[in-house]
Order: sequence, then structure tokens, then C-alpha cells
Amino acid sequence: MKPKLKVIRRPKCRGWYIRPTESGRTKWVYLSDKKTEADRLVLDYERQRELKRSQGFNSQADIDLALDKYLLHKNSTTLTTHKSRKKYANAIRFFQSFLKHCPVSAVAEITRDIVVEFLNYRKEEHHISDSSWNTDRNILVNFFNYCIENKWIRENPISGSRLPKKKLTDYVPEHLDEHQIRVLLEYIKKQTNIRLPYYQLFSTLAYTGMRLGEALTLTEKDVLLEQRLLWIREKLTYDEQWKEKVIWRPKTKRNRYVPLPDELLPIIKERLECSASELLFPNSKNKFMKQRQIYAALVNFCKRAGLPRIHIHSLRHSFTSIATVKGYSERLIQEVLGHTTPSMTRRYTHLRPEFLGEKFRGLKYGQD
Repeated sequence: MKPKLKVIRRPKCRGWYIRPTESGRTKWVYLSDKKTEADRLVLDYERQRELKRSQGFNSQADIDLALDKYLLHKNSTTLTTHKSRKKYANAIRFFQSFLKHCPVSAVAEITRDIVVEFLNYRKEEHHISDSSWNTDRNILVNFFNYCIENKWIRENPISGSRLPKKKLTDYVPEHLDEHQIRVLLEYIKKQTNIRLPYYQLFSTLAYTGMRLGEALTLTEKDVLLEQRLLWIREKLTYDEQWKEKVIWRPKTKRNRYVPLPDELLPIIKERLECSASELLFPNSKNKFMKQRQIYAALVNFCKRAGLPRIHIHSLRHSFTSIATVKGYSERLIQEVLGHTTPSMTRRYTHLRPEFLGEKFRGLKYGQD
């Protein structure tokens, strides 16, 4: 099929463009820096225009492309600060990652129920505040309005309607017990075809209770072998998305130390010896591992090992529960996790029924 629109250069601009006419006005549409890719994309553009003509909107608009175009649009118009760009990018990327586990491929297939499920997932899994929940909702409302403008959908699935919000206290996250953690780690260790350091990463998360972002930013300088500690601190990192150096800070904006148990010590030593990157857990290109990729790997490992499906943050809950059962004080666990209040640590403690039954087995009244 030969395209009707011609791929051309735009004066004083990089890349290849087309000049379609819509509503009597001609506009420039960027396709790609590469001519071959632009030739392919112009066919897709014309197919989408035909769908808009016949149906009134493009019912097959790809979700990933729509989200990417929305971010580019916002960055070139209203988002002027690094903080606002990062806020929008985080919300969109979390939504994009969530949709990969949903049976949808086009924007028009996203329903109100899917958006509600995502927002409650953000509330439950990432423990975002009510204001952050509302921010994510508003960003998605704006995204769907942008889709309407581009005729990718007919109506906004969430605009003008009040979305139900679950309370955080109603949610009990899935976690693993001591035996299940051992089964998971042993299964991952036996996988010889894995190039990325999943076993070392998941072992670190399970034995320290640290957040995934904290583990991924660990460098050789953060490992204090003599003191048997990992140092979670503010540092300068390179942001792949924005192609610039940024200051990374822990979630609580407070530096802390995390102890290295005997089981974890040889694993960290091995990483120091074999890692070609300054990062302790790099990907195959010696850059930051992708969080979506890590989560997908964990889901796959749990499924193949016959364990319940858990999220990355569930390992933090598991560490807290196991440490409590083993008799570590709440104050010590709070310090290791980096929580600012004891009440936050208690929310991570999920005691197994059999543990409670054993502990209260000898309870008697009327005797000294």
C-alpha cells in the first residue's frame, strides 16, 4: 500500500514529518528521525485517520503510544519544572505498567472499573496519600481528555464521576512466611539462564526489608563490609528518562544504615567482585534495572515455584513479619525499615495464625 501523504523534512528541524490537512488547516506531524521508520509510521497514521472518518474515533489507538504522546504534549506545553514532569511521568508509567496485566490493548478499551482498580492499587501497594491519589486521578482525567481531542475515544470514562476510594486499613497485603521465602530464593538461584542479578536482588530485599528503589540505587560505596552495613543515603544519580543527573533521596528524606545478616553477606561480597558497574544490581547494560521488569520476573518466579502472587513491596512486609516472629524489637525493626513512626511499622506486621496459637498455648487464669 502506497501512502497518500508524503514524508518530508521540516525546515530547520530534525527528523521526518508529514503535512496532513484536518478541518481545513494544514499542520506538521513529526514521525521519526529515521526515514525507514517514518515510511512505516505514515501508513499507520493514514489507517488511524480512516478509522476516525468511518467510526468518528480511532477505536484501535495503541495505549503505549497514546500515553507517550500525552507526556510529550504535556512536557512541551504546561510542564515546565523537573518536579512536575517527574510527577506526571510517574503517574503515567505506573498506569502503563498496571495496564499490561489487564486484557486491553487500545485506549478505547479502558473502562472506568479499570481506572478505579488502578487508583486503589496505588493506594494499597504504594501507600500514597489522599492528595497524591487525587493528583493521579486528575492526571488520568486530563489524559482521557487529550485522547478525546485526538479522537482516540468517544468519552472520558472517569470525568465528572466520583470514584470510590478504599481505605488503607481495609487492605491486608499478601506476604510470605519464612519457609516460602526460602523456597522462592532457592528456586531463583537454580535458574541458570538468567543474566540479571535477580537472586541477589530479591535476597537483599527479603533479608533487609529495604524498598526496591533503595536497593537499585546501591553502589559499591554504600557497602560497609567491616561494619556489616548497607548505607541508604542521598546521592547523585543519572536519570535515563530526562538524560540528566539528579539527586536521589530516600523516601523519608533521612539517611540510615541497614544491617547485613550472615546469609546475605557472601551474596553482597559476590556482587562487589563480579559487578562491572558501580551499581550493585545493574542490568545487562550496567544501568538501572527497570522496576516493571523486576515485578514481572517476581510474579513469574512465584508462579513457577508454586507460591502466592506477591508484589515487590510484599517482601518488605514479609521481612517485618518474620523479624517480629523471631523476637526482634519493634524499635529495631522501625530503624531498619526507616519508618518515622512505630504505627507505620505495625502496619507492616502480619502475624501468622499458627504463631499466635503457639504463643498463647500456655495461657491460664488463676495461677501465678
